[in-house]
Formats: sequence, structure tokens, C-alpha cells
Amino acid sequence: MGISLRNYLRPNVTNISFTIGIAILLWTKQLAFNTLPDETTHTIIDGLSTPLSIWLSLITTLAGGYLFFMLTEKFNFIQNRTYLPFFLYILFSSSQPDFWVFSNGKVAFLLLLLSLWEILSTYHKHDPTKLVFNAAMLLCVSILIAPDYIILLPFLFISLFIINNLSLRILHAIALGIATPIILLGGIFYIQGNLEGNVIRYIQTYQIEMPIWDTDKLTIIYQSVLFILSLVAIRGCLVNRFQSNINERKNIQVMIWLYFFISLLIVIRMGKIADASTAFSGIISFLFAIFFSINTSQKNTLFFLILVVLLIAYNLTISYAGIS
Repeated sequence: MGISLRNYLRPNVTNISFTIGIAILLWTKQLAFNTLPDETTHTIIDGLSTPLSIWLSLITTLAGGYLFFMLTEKFNFIQNRTYLPFFLYILFSSSQPDFWVFSNGKVAFLLLLLSLWEILSTYHKHDPTKLVFNAAMLLCVSILIAPDYIILLPFLFISLFIINNLSLRILHAIALGIATPIILLGGIFYIQGNLEGNVIRYIQTYQIEMPIWDTDKLTIIYQSVLFILSLVAIRGCLVNRFQSNINERKNIQVMIWLYFFISLLIVIRMGKIADASTAFSGIISFLFAIFFSINTSQKNTLFFLILVVLLIAYNLTISYAGIS
């Protein structure tokens, strides 16, 4: 006997409005109680007030969830229509304090999703150079905003190879797409007379540090369980890959590679994942959505669903514990 959440999470006005309402409620809680530590209120826009930062964070989070939903709709990751990717991403993002403020990571993640959209759109295109240029340019801009995302450059080449194969023409488009925002931004800085200073500050962001993992046992357990669950979701996606067409299987491979590079970034930063945490929550929400949307045994589906719910409940408990 099988069980699938798709029967309960169809994309309709009621379900989407309910999810948006949950997000607004959790974000409004911060405006009402002001529980954010001072260090988490830093934004990419100087002088941005905390309330405005929180609302901008809400808007970008909803935009990210909507892009995930559209990715599943456009590229057939899930054969049956569902808004589960949007639902899970909103729940994970709305229950973690680091996500309640507008940050470099949120903006960079939106650009990363747009880049991913262009990459997946190259499938079976005779001349995908325009799409490849757009994908490379969007990824480059996201790297300029969140320097840690430079680790995703190999992902760009790997994903394009999986979807459309690499040719000299595509490599030229990648190089031009990466160079364009760098040249434009460098030209602006040169005109302003602060090119050298900005280049030095940007390079300094890549200085190797030796951060220490959070020694809090609950945090370590939480991260470990989340990582194990994501691996289970990947395994579920791969087990069922032969039921999908070639395009769907290639898309899944791309998402798994993205998961790998984001996870690698988190390991390299040894737990300091301010910019990467948004992308990691997004990719695991996406993988969970695919996993839960596949007919598996009732026992296994309910078990892993309960674990995901407990993780979200844990996030909410820790978040609300900060209210004085």
C-alpha cells in the first residue's frame, strides 16, 4: 500500500495562502518581540532598519519558495503537481532566526535559482549559448554578493555537461558570462576611484580561517539528523530514477550535485554557514519534496515525515525560547 502527500498538497489558492500566512505570522513575531541578536541584523544595505530588513527577508524567502515551485512545474521534477517544495522551504526558512533578516545569502540564493533555471532550460537546445551566458552571469553576480559561492563554479560546468554537454562554444559563453559582471563592476569602481581598495577587501573574504564547530550538543545532533535525512531523500530519488524519463533523471542529477557543493561549503566553513544556510535549506527542502511525492511504503513515508516535522518543531522551539 502506498501513500503520497500529493493528494493533500495540491497547488491551490487555499494551500498557498495558508503557507504564506504561516510565514507572515513567524516574521511578525520578530517585529513584535525583537528577539534577534545584534549581530544577526546586519544587512547588505547600509542604514536599513531592522523592521524593513525583516520584511525584505520575508519577501525574498517567499520569492525563493515560489521559484522552487516553478522549477518543479517547468522541469518535471515531480510528475504530479504539488506545492510541497514551496511549503517545506517556507517552513524551514520561517523557523530559523538566521533567515529572518535580509542578507547577502538570500539575494545570492535567488540569483543562484535563476541561474539554475537557465541551466535546466538548455536541455535539447540546438544553440543554448544565450542561456549559458545568462546562467554564468547570474552565478557570477551571486558570487560577487556572497563570495563563498565561488565553490559553485565547478557546479556550473558539471551541470551544463549533464544537461547539454560541453562544447567550445558553450565554454566561450561561460567565460563571457562570468567576465561581464566583473568587468562592469570593476569599471564602476575604477570610475569612482576605489577599484584597488574594493579588490583588496573582496580578496580578503577568502582568507583561510580556523573557525571552531559549535560545541552545543543539540545543534550537532540537529545538523547530523538533517544531513542523514537529506541523504535518505537523495537515495529515495535515485531509487526511483528509472521510473522517470531522461530529462527528469538529468535534472535530479543536477540537484544532487548542487546539494554536494553546498554541503561541501558548509563543511569547509565548519559550521559558520550564514550565506550557505539559505541554499542548504532550499536544496534539502526540494529533495524532501521529491522524496515525499514518490509512492513509497506507508511506514517509511510517515516515519521520515515525522522526523522532518520534529526538526521544524525544534527550530520553532529554539527560536521562541529567545523571547524575553
